[in-house]
Amino acid sequence: MNDHYREEPVVGEKAAVDQDLESGKPSCSDLPEALPYAQDCEKHLADPDRGAKDSNLGCLSISRKKFFLGLAIAIVLIIVTVVGAVVGVLQSRSSSTPQKVEATVTPNTTNTTTPSGPSVQDSINATSSRIGDNSGLAITGWREASGFKARLFYQDGDGYLRIVAMDSATNQWSEGSPFAKAKLGTPLAASTHNRSIYDPTRTDYQVHVYYLDDDSKIREHVFDQNDNTGADGPLSKLNMKANAKSRLGAYWPSVAFQDESNIISEARFNCTGVDSTTDCWAGHSLNILAQEQSPIAQVPRGRRSGLLLYFQRENDKDLINYSWENTTGTWVIDEYEQAVPPSVQIAALATARNKDSDANNQWVLYQDTFGKIQYNYRTGPQGGHKGWKAPQTSAVFDQAKNNTPLACLHQASSDDLPMEYGEDMQRCYFVDKEGNVIQVYWKNEGWNSMGIVPSPSQDEQVS
Repeated sequence: MNDHYREEPVVGEKAAVDQDLESGKPSCSDLPEALPYAQDCEKHLADPDRGAKDSNLGCLSISRKKFFLGLAIAIVLIIVTVVGAVVGVLQSRSSSTPQKVEATVTPNTTNTTTPSGPSVQDSINATSSRIGDNSGLAITGWREASGFKARLFYQDGDGYLRIVAMDSATNQWSEGSPFAKAKLGTPLAASTHNRSIYDPTRTDYQVHVYYLDDDSKIREHVFDQNDNTGADGPLSKLNMKANAKSRLGAYWPSVAFQDESNIISEARFNCTGVDSTTDCWAGHSLNILAQEQSPIAQVPRGRRSGLLLYFQRENDKDLINYSWENTTGTWVIDEYEQAVPPSVQIAALATARNKDSDANNQWVLYQDTFGKIQYNYRTGPQGGHKGWKAPQTSAVFDQAKNNTPLACLHQASSDDLPMEYGEDMQRCYFVDKEGNVIQVYWKNEGWNSMGIVPSPSQDEQVS
């Protein structure tokens, strides 16, 4: 240690030490042996030369340094302990404060997947259930003793398909539950069938929705009648590729689309029974060239059997229809013909004409070049072109946005379970200029507004 840090003994202390040295009495005799350097102190005093050489490291000086060093260490430990305690309290308070988290929408299943991506449950973090700007619309339903039930399908702004359930007994719509990721702007079509057609032990209904994935392959999602989650359907396994701009139209057991050459084609479900061991879906071409991005719609021709397929002919761009003949198993040209804009949006509606007839009333809706929704219909065999009324419009459609999707409610039917008569299912849907889904119904020879369908038009309140 440098001399200027050395402590000089006071005069009285120096005299006492000299006296002890002269008498041979050690100055460390009063130090406990347990203190540090007590034995070294004795050696130091017994060696006068060492004492002269290290006179600045006397016993009292060494003891004092150790004391202050120990005191410093103790102070540091106390400070560390106090700081640790304070930090622990602050952390405890922080962990007890509720944290705000972003709400997520998650379906209540683990087996729902999309063929072109991960499970919806793993990937959905949707911020809004509102209908997307380029969404299609599809709706299907079935009769029950208390009225009817319907399932509406649309695509949200994040590309997820959603299902909305409606019960006529309460006139309530559920929230839009997401179930699959699809090509953005995918066309949508839906149909329903009673499972007794293929399994006599079943009487429940099954709902199907059809859409395109990112590769424009046709996908199917199937729901039991009380299920809003569903699962990937068997049609998806066929990997049938549609034109990238194709629309879709469906009524059980048929799904119509355009192939990559704009030819109208069909996938048809044809099982011989519940024990069939063959794949029930099969695709084939109708060999009819249609306008690119042709509108497509399908409805039942009669209460029990037959189908009507609407699309836009390629050569003159007229909207026409073909009829499926069950007896011959072929499509033949039918009676509807209407000039419409190219690639127009359309919807078709069919309901039972009356309780005593097997015939259906028919409607076709489309949007003209001025953005007006026009419609023509046939409610009897006489009048106009093959019974079809001339196009007309209604004030209930005035707020429709340009290129709005159109959809009409289709009631499930079959040979054994014919379509039941009733005006309450004569409903169609479009999107207005504010992005709301609007519901209208036909009664007293005209269209009437039923207002906004809540779920696609408003954000879900997720808590």
